[in-house]
Amino acid sequence: DLDVSRTDTVPDLIEGLHQRIQDALAESDGRSVVLRIRLAGRGGIHASLRQPRVIEDLLDEVNDEWAERSPFAWCERIEDETAAMFSREDRVEGADFLAEVLKTVDHAKDNAELPDRLRKGLADLYEHRRYRSHLSDHAPGGDELFLLIEEAEAVVVDLLARDDDA
Repeated sequence: DLDVSRTDTVPDLIEGLHQRIQDALAESDGRSVVLRIRLAGRGGIHASLRQPRVIEDLLDEVNDEWAERSPFAWCERIEDETAAMFSREDRVEGADFLAEVLKTVDHAKDNAELPDRLRKGLADLYEHRRYRSHLSDHAPGGDELFLLIEEAEAVVVDLLARDDDA
């Protein structure tokens, strides 16, 4: 993983990629390495990474630099899992759909009855004959439920913030 939260330009990202490859080679005890690099985080570089061929060009650049060395490094793929900059505090004060989602998440975390209703709904899902084979052995509860709510918020924010960024 390479966190790009503090990366704003493609040259800065390239420098970070080269550093990550250098680190991987340093840890390899003199052996060549094949890497998959996952770009993660929210940052200014996100919009650049969404442009056509940017990821492919990054891959070509690092492989051109490291493939002929001994030991060599080969980056098999770069996965872009970055997201647009996002200020939760600012967005929750808005009047759009994302603000409503964030308010609902806050309500779910603060309201003792809502998690019970979620737990009941999830229990029904986990007991359903068609769906239970695709789920874990038990419905989440307690801390698991709050983690599930936070993960759902992250997915929704990423999808809706992506629409704002496009």
